[in-house]
Amino acid sequence: MTDRARPRAVLLPLAVVSILLLAVSVKVLYLATTGGFGAPPQLNAGDGPIYDQLATNMLSGQGYSLDGLPTATKPPGYPWFLAGVYALFGVNYIAVRAVQLTLLAMVAALVFYMGRRWFGSRAAVLGSTLVAMDPLMAYLSGSLLSESLAIFVVAVATCGLIFPTDRPTLVRAAVVGMLWGLAILIRTNVSLILPWLLLWVWMDIKGRRGLRVGAVLTISAMLTLVPWSVRNYSVFGTPIAISTVGGGTFWGANNPVADGRWVGADLQYLLPPHPALPEVELDRYYYSQAFAWIGEHPVDFLRLLPLKLVRLYDYDPHSVRTDEAASFRLIGLLSYGVFLPFMVVGFVVGLRNRRALPLYCLIGAFTTSALVFYGDPRMRSPIQPYLFLLAAVGLQRTWLWLIAAPRRVIRLGSDVRHLFAERGASITRTMAVVLTILLISAVGGYLFGGRGLGFRELVIGILVLVAGLLFLVPSDKYLRMGFYVWIGSFAVGWRQYWITPGLKIHPSEALIWLLFALLLARRMARRERISWPIPVPLTGFLLLGGTGVLVATSRNASWEIIVAEFKLFLILIPVLCVTNAMVRSFREWRRSMLIVGLTAFYVASMAMLEYYIPSAVAPLRGFFGDSPVLMSQQGFARADFTFFGGAVSSVYLSVVLLPLISSAIAGRQVGIRLLMLATTLVCGVGVYMSGTRGPWLAVPVALLAYALMNWKRAWLLIPVVGVIVWLPPESYRNIAALYDPNTFYDTSVLGRQEQLRAGLAMMQNSPFWGNGWGAAGWVHNDLVQIGANLGVPALLLFAWWYIGRMWRLAKVTRGPNSERLGMREYAVGLAAGLCAALINLTGEAIVVLPHIIIPLWFLLALADRLIAFNRLNELSQEQDRSSGGWSGS
Repeated sequence: MTDRARPRAVLLPLAVVSILLLAVSVKVLYLATTGGFGAPPQLNAGDGPIYDQLATNMLSGQGYSLDGLPTATKPPGYPWFLAGVYALFGVNYIAVRAVQLTLLAMVAALVFYMGRRWFGSRAAVLGSTLVAMDPLMAYLSGSLLSESLAIFVVAVATCGLIFPTDRPTLVRAAVVGMLWGLAILIRTNVSLILPWLLLWVWMDIKGRRGLRVGAVLTISAMLTLVPWSVRNYSVFGTPIAISTVGGGTFWGANNPVADGRWVGADLQYLLPPHPALPEVELDRYYYSQAFAWIGEHPVDFLRLLPLKLVRLYDYDPHSVRTDEAASFRLIGLLSYGVFLPFMVVGFVVGLRNRRALPLYCLIGAFTTSALVFYGDPRMRSPIQPYLFLLAAVGLQRTWLWLIAAPRRVIRLGSDVRHLFAERGASITRTMAVVLTILLISAVGGYLFGGRGLGFRELVIGILVLVAGLLFLVPSDKYLRMGFYVWIGSFAVGWRQYWITPGLKIHPSEALIWLLFALLLARRMARRERISWPIPVPLTGFLLLGGTGVLVATSRNASWEIIVAEFKLFLILIPVLCVTNAMVRSFREWRRSMLIVGLTAFYVASMAMLEYYIPSAVAPLRGFFGDSPVLMSQQGFARADFTFFGGAVSSVYLSVVLLPLISSAIAGRQVGIRLLMLATTLVCGVGVYMSGTRGPWLAVPVALLAYALMNWKRAWLLIPVVGVIVWLPPESYRNIAALYDPNTFYDTSVLGRQEQLRAGLAMMQNSPFWGNGWGAAGWVHNDLVQIGANLGVPALLLFAWWYIGRMWRLAKVTRGPNSERLGMREYAVGLAAGLCAALINLTGEAIVVLPHIIIPLWFLLALADRLIAFNRLNELSQEQDRSSGGWSGS
């Protein structure tokens, strides 16, 4: 033994002894402070009194029975354990808790052994220390619940998994199988470990030896269950493998009011009336009811799956049990929740370690169990020691990362210096900056939303920081950074801020005007020519918009109303000018489109988080609304996007959906393509969940336009058919109400028709000059609103400009140069997205909403740039051909 190895050989046993003493001390301290050493199980303490009665009945000669009748309502493993303790020490709850305390303390030592084999000594010491201090283990040591024994037996069986891979003999495999069979007799859901173990054996022990080991392990586990199954058959006359508790558990987790937890099987008001059934028939009855509900509501069942996962791994489970709520919340907030981020890091890091495959089999088995049944900290308790072991791995990796932090800071400074250079900015770094800003805003809003420092203040602070940086250093790279931040500000949603008692402004408005002013100042300082990239029809439209200000003033309209409407069209000037200056190459064009996709992904995914986990945005209530989840007119729960801009946010998502598909198809890097595909899927689900008629009609029209312009992608029409099949019945009535609201009565459509008739009447009364800004109010037809406010000539100029972009994009798709340069897919997607926006312009009143209309103006600006790039490349090819050469640039 070397000199370096000798101290370690001495220290490791000392570490194990110290961890054992710490584990015992924590549990004794908990029981002493709560007075739980000798207290009997409370009548409302869940399964504790049932286990106690089963054990005492077995000792008194009544067999495995409840209320004088034989039963299989609970797995027998834990009652046998209690009966054994009672046989040695009498019905002594102190003795039970002392034995449980010892077994759970030994789990820390077993975790040390496994952690050392899988991840090394340092991670083993830290992980076993966290297990020793875990409040959940202390709580279970004092409760009469099967988890207190299951944790120990699962740990012993998991340790046994190490031996077959070291010395894979069939005898050792049989012993390990018996251990897992015993664990199944304690907790029925452990039975789902068997297919995972077969997968592990197939991956770790290959060849015929692996097949034999896997077969012996599985057969041994199943043979362990045979005596109990024979007893059940002899008593009930029907095969019962372990217990009759599965049906009630399955129904309690999968029913019309399920929320990811177990809500109780005795929901009589949800079940048809039935006479009192024996437990076997009642178990089957519950199974039949649960499967019938799943068959009738498959979408609702799928929606439960993420909730079950959240309940399983949640750090704050909000237990409904009065005796456990305080303890569970203390556990979640003080221990598990603190280390949860490091568990995630350790989980990802450990994936590369093949020796730790048994650990991942455990996590997979209990996760599968939660998806089938329900999620709860009790369901997680057998694998919680291994989660703390992963937390130790994550802490170790984080510490190593922090040690290298100074070196990383220096490297980061070099990266930032070249981050937004003309030719040096990479898509990955750009994504990192934008996502970091959005993530800081979201996390900050969640943490400080109810304490005076919320999402609003963080967004303002970020924009002020960017504005100050741009003013202090108005260089190209900082202007470009401001441009990317401006694109990311689309994700701020509907939040506007009052600048006067009657006038509001959106952050993206303020930032684009700032960028425009700084761009002009830089051009003037350098004495550069200031270009005017505004097309002729749009220039004429904006001039008529100025006339509309005079007309509105003549009829004494409020200047706040005039500015509120006119500024959303006047902002076309800075949007087009800044985009023209910042997007100078097709590479920068793709990068800008990518950031648009990421903001759409952020909006849709966070809105879904609000829908599935309303508590995630609870601290923000009061800022943006009282109820984050409402019931739509379509009759099904949907995300109302209260947090991210109301249901009309789905209009924005429907506009960018087709450009996202194009980005996924035309992307050159596999990672970017997968990211865009995921973003497309999330945005499509967001549109569907919104329940808004406009996007529902816009998306099929856009997909049809996409297929007509590119027959290679005609398969995209398949989702249209899929969505039609999944629409609720009420949605057909509401769509039909657009054409016949008297038969298919809809007050919303009737109100929109009245507004439309009023707008058309205003156009007839003043067809040339219009009635001025704000005269028509909110007409749910933006084209009629423009005509009523500014007159028919302004409407024709606007339509000329808008439809002209779509026509020129369609020409790009037919050009011989577009396919080679990758422009074709982007041009088709943009044209189809503008078709979707045209549907929304005629039915959703989006020109008065800055968080919707400004992204649309930006997409039109990107369309102009794509058309310009295509024209430049065609001219370059003509010059090359005329000179007898060819340029592939």
